[in-house]
Amino acid sequence: MYMLVIFRPHCCQSHRYDQIGIGMIVAVHLVQIPGTDRYLFMERPSGYHPDSSRSIAGFFDLNTRKFTHVFSPDGLFCCGHTLLDTGDVVIVGGHQANAGYPDGMKSIRTFNRSCTDLQLRKIREMGWRRWYPTPTLLPDGRVLIMGGTQGVGAGTANNPFWEMYDPATNSTRPYAMRSMYLDQSEQIYYPFNYVLPEGLLFTFCGRSGWIMDWRNNNWLQDVPRLRGYGSTQFPFTGSSVMLGLYPENNYQVEIMTFGGQREAAVKDLSFIGNRGSGRLALTYNRTSGNYSFRGWELDLLSIGRVMPDSVLLPNGRVIILNGAWTGLAGDSANGGESRANYPLLFAEEYNPNAPLGSRFRRMATTLIARMYHSTAGLTTNGTVIVAGCDRCYKYQVQDGYDFDPSPTSKAEYRVEIYSPPYFFMDELKPLIVNTSSTSMAYQGLFTITYTFPAGWGNNALTRVVLVAPSSTTHSYNTHQRLLGLEIVSNSVGDVNGVAIVRGPPNINIAPPGMYMLFLLNGDVYSRAVWVTLIRPRPGEPGYMT
Repeated sequence: MYMLVIFRPHCCQSHRYDQIGIGMIVAVHLVQIPGTDRYLFMERPSGYHPDSSRSIAGFFDLNTRKFTHVFSPDGLFCCGHTLLDTGDVVIVGGHQANAGYPDGMKSIRTFNRSCTDLQLRKIREMGWRRWYPTPTLLPDGRVLIMGGTQGVGAGTANNPFWEMYDPATNSTRPYAMRSMYLDQSEQIYYPFNYVLPEGLLFTFCGRSGWIMDWRNNNWLQDVPRLRGYGSTQFPFTGSSVMLGLYPENNYQVEIMTFGGQREAAVKDLSFIGNRGSGRLALTYNRTSGNYSFRGWELDLLSIGRVMPDSVLLPNGRVIILNGAWTGLAGDSANGGESRANYPLLFAEEYNPNAPLGSRFRRMATTLIARMYHSTAGLTTNGTVIVAGCDRCYKYQVQDGYDFDPSPTSKAEYRVEIYSPPYFFMDELKPLIVNTSSTSMAYQGLFTITYTFPAGWGNNALTRVVLVAPSSTTHSYNTHQRLLGLEIVSNSVGDVNGVAIVRGPPNINIAPPGMYMLFLLNGDVYSRAVWVTLIRPRPGEPGYMT
C-alpha cells in the first residue's frame, strides 16, 4: 500500500524536475520524432485515459504541451522501434489480440515524421511473431530485427532467427541466431544492440553477448560475461548506453550497463536491485579482425536500481533515472500491480571522465514514481523528457521521501522534464545562429555561425557533437548515439564565431539519418538544430560496403 512519509524537495537550484503536461496514453514506448519537438507514445490498452479515449498511440508536443491521438492497426504493447534514415519511425512486433486491437506480433509499421498522417501504417509482416524485439538501424539503411519471444510472457518460445528488413524493397529475410547465444540468454528480450565503428554489431542480453557481422551472419567472437550481482535482461531489467564516440581518441568504443537485478529475485521480491555499473572498452585489431576487451570495469551507483533509464547528454555524461530499489519488472501474480517496491525518485549522473569511484553523483528528486514501463529521452534543448509507468500502484516508498501518486491509480499519464544543471548556465551557453545547410556530407565541410548571448568573456567553443534521436522502451534506447565532429577551423569576431567542422568519416561511425547538432563550451551545451547525414552513393566519401 502507499506509505506517506517525510517531505523532501523535488527540485534544486541548479537542476530539477518539472511537470509539463498530461499524455493521454501511457508512454510505455517513447520515440523522438526527428525534426520536431514531438514524441510518439505507445502503450498497452490501459482503460484509464484522462480523455476517455481508447487509442494506444499518439504524440506529445513539447512546445504546445498538447497530445494528438494516432490510429494503430493492431496491438503495440512490447513492440520494438527505431528510426529509419528518412526520419520516419519503424515499429516491429507487439502484442497478441487484446481490447479490440488485432494481433500485432508479426507486424512492421511506420509512422511518418511529418505528423500529418495520423496513423501507423502496417506495411508487411515479419516471418516470426516477436514480443520484446530490438530493431537496429544499420549503416546501409536496412533494419536488423533481433530477439523477442513468439508468445507473450517469460517461458514462451524464443526466436531462433533474426530478420533483416529492407525498407527499399519492403522485404524481410531470416538468418539463424547463434545457438550458444540463445542458450546463454534464453529468450533474448530487448537485446542491447550497437553498430560499432567497424560496421559490425555488438549484441548483449542478460550477462552474455557477441560480436557479429550482419552482412554474412558470421558470429565472430563472444563478449566477456558480465559477472557480479545482477543480470540486465527482463525481468531483471537493467539499462545500457554506448558512450560518446570522438575523433580525438579514434572513436574508441565503450559500452555501459547500469543496474538490473539478481536472478534469485524471482523467488524473493525483497531483493535489492543491482547497484553495479559495468564498463567495457572494445579495441579492434584490423590484422586479426577481432576485438580485445578491457572490462567489465565495475563501479557503483549511489543505490541499487532495477528498471533504470539512461540518457546520454550532449556533453557525454549519462543521466540515470527511474526504476525501483527492490523487486522485478513485470506484472504481479494477480496481473494488475507492481512487482517492484520503493521507487527511486532521484536521478543521478555518471561522468565517464572522472576517476573510478567518483563518477556518480546524486541529482534532483521528483514526486512521481516511474517504475515498470517508464521511459526517458533527450530533447533538443538538452533536457530529458520523463514519462510512463503503468504499474505504479500499491507500492512502498523509502523513508525520507514525499511522493504524489498517480491520480488514475496504476496508470501514470503525467509528463515531466528533468533539467540538468548545464541547462541553467545561461552565462556559458553557446547559441547556434545559423548553419550552412540542413544536410551534412560525410567527410565534407559544414559551417556553423554561433555566438554567446551572455557575452564572450572566457567562453569558447570546445566541441561540436551529433546526437541521434531517442527510441526508448523497457530501459533501453535502441537509437541512442553520440558522435563528436572534427573542428577544422574556428574564428571569433566581435559578435559571432564561425566554426567549420568535418562530417563523420563514414556510415559505420554514424549511420545516415537525422541528428541533433549541439555546440559545447566545456560541459555546457547549446540548443540543438536538426541536420541530416545524407547517404553517400558508391564511391563517394563515407560509403562503406
